[in-house]
Amino acid sequence: MLRSDRNLTEQLFELGYIRVLCCTATLAWGVNLPAHSVLIKGTQVYNADKGGMTQLSMLDVMQIFGRAGRPQYDTSGDAVLVTTQDQLPHYLRLLTTGIPMESALIKALPDHLNAEIVSGTVSNLDEACTWLSYTYLYVRMRKNPLAYGMKLDDVNEDPMLITRRRQLLMDAAEKLATCRMIKILREKVQLNSDREGKIAFAVTSMGRVASHFYIQHTSIETFNDLLDSKAGQKEDNEDDLDWEKVLLVLCSSNEFEQLKSREEEMPELEKLKRRFCRFDVLGGGMDTYTGKTNILLQGLIGRARVSSFTLISDTNYVAQNGSRVCRALFEICLKKNSARKAEKFLQLAKCIDQKMWFDQNAMLQLPNVPLDIVGEVDRRHNMTLYDAVADPGAFNLNSKVKKWVQSVPFIDIDNVQTQPFGGNMIKLTFELYPLFPEWKEGVFQGKTLASWLWVEDAITGYIYHSEYSVLHQSRFLGWKAGTQSLEVECYLPVFISPTQTEANYVIRILSDRFVGIESYYEVSYKPSVSAVVEKKEEMYTKLLRLHPQPLQSLDDPVYQALYVGKFQYFNPIQTQTFHQLYHQNGIYCSVLPLVVGKRCVPSWLCFECGSS
Repeated sequence: MLRSDRNLTEQLFELGYIRVLCCTATLAWGVNLPAHSVLIKGTQVYNADKGGMTQLSMLDVMQIFGRAGRPQYDTSGDAVLVTTQDQLPHYLRLLTTGIPMESALIKALPDHLNAEIVSGTVSNLDEACTWLSYTYLYVRMRKNPLAYGMKLDDVNEDPMLITRRRQLLMDAAEKLATCRMIKILREKVQLNSDREGKIAFAVTSMGRVASHFYIQHTSIETFNDLLDSKAGQKEDNEDDLDWEKVLLVLCSSNEFEQLKSREEEMPELEKLKRRFCRFDVLGGGMDTYTGKTNILLQGLIGRARVSSFTLISDTNYVAQNGSRVCRALFEICLKKNSARKAEKFLQLAKCIDQKMWFDQNAMLQLPNVPLDIVGEVDRRHNMTLYDAVADPGAFNLNSKVKKWVQSVPFIDIDNVQTQPFGGNMIKLTFELYPLFPEWKEGVFQGKTLASWLWVEDAITGYIYHSEYSVLHQSRFLGWKAGTQSLEVECYLPVFISPTQTEANYVIRILSDRFVGIESYYEVSYKPSVSAVVEKKEEMYTKLLRLHPQPLQSLDDPVYQALYVGKFQYFNPIQTQTFHQLYHQNGIYCSVLPLVVGKRCVPSWLCFECGSS
């Protein structure tokens, strides 16, 4: 039921205008209304996960019974349960004995663990075990171990369930690691050592996105498989996806798994597919949740009028969750530095929010714009909306059309400058230039304009720099008055193949809210002859193939004790620098890559000074 209809029903029932309310099991759970008498007729409900009818659980029965005779509304209440003869002893036993509720956290443990890792509450397995001890799952596992796959002997041998907790958490962590949401870091220990190495968890960008957008780990696994697959990629560009593949990735999310197709919906779904689906429906027919979600999504963007009440409810569900999942996919592609894919998913998310396709006139989404103005702009085939906003006087627009055209919030890029920064880096500086003459709060729907800005490689589409830019009304007024600047600067690498003479970049700025509001600027950088020569003359110390230096090379037992239990031999980089730093005096500058044990290197200088 729609939220507005549900609220109206609650109000009418609470005020007494509706004396008897008949509803489905789903509505009985969701509608918050007290009653004097509650009647449950039939205890079989459809379970989408199991694909069939199941018996109503005791938790649901007690929840519905709890609506009868609320203390603040009534002094007494009646509750009646009507079921089949074979199920009557089952429910009588449950009602009289009062069986406690069991925890369902194990099913969603990977997602909850990921949320704790992202928030910083949990950073290793020991902290995760402590966190799990605060949950209701831990309480019920100690009280009723048989319900959670344990034996009574397990509780007797391990009353605090440390082993079981570690097992559950490691299983959940392994699932997250398989989905690339976290990294499991295992401490290395010496051979024949009785000590167990610590296990730490490191969050990845994928896990952070899943936590921020409430995406299930099963959906992330599906996204990884589909985005890594070569199917649906354009022949001339492996980084780009066609729109059929983009819709397939979105609609395959497990967030839409509950959208089961019904037999009575098939005729209307077929009509929606025929009239409103401009892209082919991949991943299954209308009888699958992927196909149904795809049809409803394209119908939603095309503003289709749905008559079936169940399809109206499902369309609202797609509208509420489609944009969230799509923006999560956009963030994933942005973290992967994939410009083409990120642009597609951001466009689709805005299309869902605004209920219009990306190739329609952008003025349709602005409030209070007359339709005759939109039609006048569409009839000008020699003019794009961007050109009309940038130079309205060049197309002989009348004053009324010009007024509305200049309300479109385009932001251009101006005063682009490149400056060498070392042998293979440049500093890129440019200014944002709003094309609209004044801030119209009613049209812009607030005092801020949010945009995504990135610099990509013109050939490969690799994103070198990205940021979320917010233009405030006060800053815009300061820019108009000449007191504030909208300058942006970033540092980019320079990659030039042997067949190229210059590096090519594209600066792109896309509105976070409005469809079709985007600008781009192409930049070329040709390095000078001196920079090319300097780059060729750069020297790096080659890593020699040496035997690993043993820990006993530190002739002082006190120094050796600092590393005992961690490792027995120094790694190749430490081995190559050891003699110079530990046995000789001088001033040294070591530039080393990440994760090579850099912290050991300066300590050798301190050891040498102490020995001297």
